[in-house]
Amino acid sequence: MPVARLRSVVPSLVVLLALASAATLPACDAESARQAGPPLRQSEILAGKAEDQAITHAVKQRLATDPEVGALAINVETLDGYVVLRGNAPNTGARSRAADLASTVAGVKTVTNALSVQAN
Repeated sequence: MPVARLRSVVPSLVVLLALASAATLPACDAESARQAGPPLRQSEILAGKAEDQAITHAVKQRLATDPEVGALAINVETLDGYVVLRGNAPNTGARSRAADLASTVAGVKTVTNALSVQAN
C-alpha cells in the first residue's frame, strides 16, 4: 500500500477504533456512580500521602533503634498503609525481625518483606 494511501486511511482507523472501544465500555448510570462514591478531593489525597509518610518514618525509626536490624540499610515504602521492605539482611532472623517490627507500627495494614538474605 502506498504511503500516501496509508496516511489517508490511518486517521479513519483511529476514529473507528475509538468508537468501538467506547461502545464496549459499561454504561455509567447514576446508580453505578453512587456506588463508586464521590471522587477523592485533593485534601483527601494529600492526607493519605501524609499518613503514608508518617508510617514510613515510624517504621524507619523502629528499625533504626533495634539492636538486631538497626545497622541494616532497609528501604521502606508505604502506600495506603501497605509497607514494603527492601534491601539485604545478614540472616533469616534479621529479615523476620524487620518485618515483625514494621508490623507493630500504628497504621500499617500489611508488610511485604522483600528483604534478601545475603549468602555468607
